[in-house]
Amino acid sequence: MSPPAKEVASSLAQAEAAARERRYEEALWLVHHALSIDPTDADAFNLRGYCLRKTGALDGAFRAYGTALKLRPDFPEAPGYLAEAHIDAALRLAGKLVKDGPTDAEVLGEVAQALRRAAATVGTAAGGPVSSGDAGW
Repeated sequence: MSPPAKEVASSLAQAEAAARERRYEEALWLVHHALSIDPTDADAFNLRGYCLRKTGALDGAFRAYGTALKLRPDFPEAPGYLAEAHIDAALRLAGKLVKDGPTDAEVLGEVAQALRRAAATVGTAAGGPVSSGDAGW
């Protein structure tokens, strides 16, 4: 392994450890460092997407997961994580709708509960973390 590849691997290992401990900002800094060395690392983009999703930056998460999939179309975890980001966005919208308005808030609450259940199972198929409770990275 070349020195730059070792540095990327080290940064990503540290970023994964930080993400497991929910230190997402630190993980993002480490991922940024890894990508400054190798801007084609699909694992780094996948981890970036995960951390951005966990910090609520869903637009950035969508872009990062999309880039990971462009770089490695057969990336096993990225589609599940991308689905989780979409579910998180739907949950956020459903919560806002329940809070702000429609007359049928009970139905929207049920939709939100169904999405939460779906989110809890999406990542498990690929062996990844579970969305709502996230047992960790």
